[in-house]
Amino acid sequence: MDTLLRHADIAMYAAKSAGRNRCQHYTPQMSAEAEQRVVLERQLRQALENDEITPHYQPQVDAATGKLVGAEALARWRHPTLGMVPPSRFIPIAEECGLIVPLGDQILEKSLRQLASWRRDGFELPSISVNLSTRQLERQDFPQHVARLLQRYQLQPSDLELEITESVIMEADNAVNILAELRALGIRLSIDDFGTGYSSLSYLRQLPVQVLKIDRSFILGIGKGGEAIVHAILALSSNLGLETVAEGVEEPYQLEFLRAAGCHVIQGFLYSRPLHEEAFASDWRERLHTPAHP
Repeated sequence: MDTLLRHADIAMYAAKSAGRNRCQHYTPQMSAEAEQRVVLERQLRQALENDEITPHYQPQVDAATGKLVGAEALARWRHPTLGMVPPSRFIPIAEECGLIVPLGDQILEKSLRQLASWRRDGFELPSISVNLSTRQLERQDFPQHVARLLQRYQLQPSDLELEITESVIMEADNAVNILAELRALGIRLSIDDFGTGYSSLSYLRQLPVQVLKIDRSFILGIGKGGEAIVHAILALSSNLGLETVAEGVEEPYQLEFLRAAGCHVIQGFLYSRPLHEEAFASDWRERLHTPAHP
C-alpha cells in the first residue's frame, strides 16, 4: 500500500507539473526524476550557502547607435562537480521549494554591488536589469528592500530596471500595487518575454511599466514570415509610449529589420552571450563611447 500511494503521489506531481487537470500514469522513470529533483534541491540549498550562484551579464545595445545602454543580470550556477547547471534545471526547483526568494535577493544585491564597483573603477554601465519572481513580488516589504539596497551601494533608482513576466504579474497577489510602489521610487519596470503570456491589453494599460521585451520566439520568425507580429508589438509599444527591447537577436538581418522597424534596444548572442563580470567589463570597456555595430 505504501508503494502504491508513493507512486500515485509521484504521478500526481507529474500531472500538476504538466499543467494540471489531466490524467497521468506512473512510470519508473518518474521515481528516478523525483529522486534527482530531491538531490538537486539539496545541492541548490548548499549552493546558496556556498555562494556558487552568481550573475552573468548580457549587454543591451542601442539599436540606432550601437552603444551599450545596459545589461541584464542572469543567474548562473557553477557546481563544483557538475559544472554549469542550466537555469532551466534549477530555477523551476527554486520556485517550487521557496528558494527563489533568497536566490533572487542574492542576484539583485550582487548585481547592484557590481554596478557600483564598475562605476568606481571608471566603467560607466548606464543601468542593470534584474528579473523578479512571483514570490519576490508578493513580499509587501519588497519595495523597501530594494530602496535599502540602492542606498547601500549609493545608486539611483533609475540605475535599476526590474523585469517581470506576464505570468508573474497575473499570479502574484497585489502585484499592481507593489509595481506602483517600485515605480514611485523611480525604478524602471519592464515586461519580459512579452507576447507569450495571457494578460489582456486593457490590463497592460494599467501596469506602471516603461519597457516591453519582445520574446526571442518572435525574433526567430524574422525572415520566416513572422515579421508582422514583431511590427504589431512595436506599433503597440509606440502607441502606449513604451520602449522596446528585442531579446534573442542572433543574426545581422534580424538587427537590420528591428532597427528599420523602430526597435530601441537589442539584446542577444549577436553582441554577446552572458559573461561573468570580469569578461563583461573587459569586453565592453573600450566600446562605451564608440559605435559597437557587429
